[in-house]
Amino acid sequence: STSPASSATGVGVSSAISATFSEDMDSSTITTSTFTLSSSSGSSVSGTVSYSNKVATFTPSSNLSYSTTYTATITTGMKDTTGNAMSSNYTWSFTTGSAPDTTAPTGSVSGASYTNLSTVTLTLSATDSVGVIGYYVSDSSTTPSASASGWTSITSTTSYSGTVSYSLSSGEGSKTIYAWYKDAAGNVSSTANATITYDTIVPTVTISS
Repeated sequence: STSPASSATGVGVSSAISATFSEDMDSSTITTSTFTLSSSSGSSVSGTVSYSNKVATFTPSSNLSYSTTYTATITTGMKDTTGNAMSSNYTWSFTTGSAPDTTAPTGSVSGASYTNLSTVTLTLSATDSVGVIGYYVSDSSTTPSASASGWTSITSTTSYSGTVSYSLSSGEGSKTIYAWYKDAAGNVSSTANATITYDTIVPTVTISS
């Protein structure tokens, strides 16, 4: 048997490659010359080979490439403990998984208006190729983690637009309100912000973003 299995897809790029034999093998014949790995372009993969309990393992020196087909080869140079060689080379192929999404959403904060003398309504918008799934609004500039409490979940969408209400202090003042967005892969956007200058007696709102 082999790991990954022949024709396997979505294989992790940090995976080791192994083959299990039907009998004990001569470990001195299990080397980087008799157990090799190459990419679909024909490039050899460097690594180390070990053997234990009928299992030969090829460990790549570095992670494999994403979305790439690799072929492992065990040659007739391998022998069992009585000197019998493999009757023919054995090969199998597998394909690594796609690269993880590391691109964060992009978003903005715009259009503010009073709904009463102490609450401002902000318009939020964001886009992301795998889907925006939540937003986080605060008057603290500290970026929240994707797992922090305080996120508001939304139905996953590649283009989000919505409004959120935020409470203001009484009297006159200025407050910077920050917004972040996260996507289905757990990436958190850079901050978008709006500085709200307000007067709860004579409401006026200006925005610079």
